[in-house]
Amino acid sequence: MIVLAVMALPLRLVWDLRIDRKQKTGLAGIFLLGLVDVVFAIVRVVETSASAHHVDVVWLGLWSMIEASVCELSAIVGSSLNPSADMI
Repeated sequence: MIVLAVMALPLRLVWDLRIDRKQKTGLAGIFLLGLVDVVFAIVRVVETSASAHHVDVVWLGLWSMIEASVCELSAIVGSSLNPSADMI
């Protein structure tokens, strides 16, 4: 629960920035993708710990791949919004 609160903290700061609404929406979207990634991680941990004796490998692999894909997507989108990234 604390992780979700920490992920929601920057959203308030984003709306106080002096940038146009399109950039604010993009930044908020990146933070929300991170929040979705946390939700997928929580689902994966809950489902894994719920079955004490048998863990379905396919289910674990599916949620792990979804979590990694959303995390990678948020990193790619975040780096593409940075104008100084073109200089590298």
